[in-house]
Amino acid sequence: MALLVLGYPTLDAADYRRIQAFRADHDPQFRIVAPHFTLVHPVENVAEERFTAHVRQIAKTQPKINFVLRSAQFFPAYPGEGEAFIFLIPGEGNAALIQLHDQLYSGLLAEHLRADRPFGPHVTIGRSADPDTGRQLVAELNREPIAMPGTVGRLTIARYVNGLITNLVEAPLLG
Repeated sequence: MALLVLGYPTLDAADYRRIQAFRADHDPQFRIVAPHFTLVHPVENVAEERFTAHVRQIAKTQPKINFVLRSAQFFPAYPGEGEAFIFLIPGEGNAALIQLHDQLYSGLLAEHLRADRPFGPHVTIGRSADPDTGRQLVAELNREPIAMPGTVGRLTIARYVNGLITNLVEAPLLG
């Protein structure tokens, strides 16, 4: 069992439907988890009570985050991993999401930070085994300006087991 922290954004209903329509065609996790920012990737060997206390403590000190998703980005597969990713990337709010990520990976979770994979805030909306197809989808998404404002107002602690995500606890951010 692994624990992770997700930031489910509050979005305009039309933007949410647009994201979900794309995900239905291109993201195999469409039915497993709603659109989100992964702020702590799955961590094993940390007691749920300690993990929850740590996340709640950080959440109490961090303001809610307003952001605007501004572009789609193709992210190639890591060596040895099969699929590339299609992300929506925030313009505004990017630095605040990075700061929140960094705070979450302090203290109890510091040793779990993956130095080999730099953090860039994103909402995954697709995967592609074929890089050319992935790049083409991103180019199509970026043909028109993207401006999807939203807010992350709470953190969700979730359990990840056998490819399934179960939301456990919510920790509200300030204001």
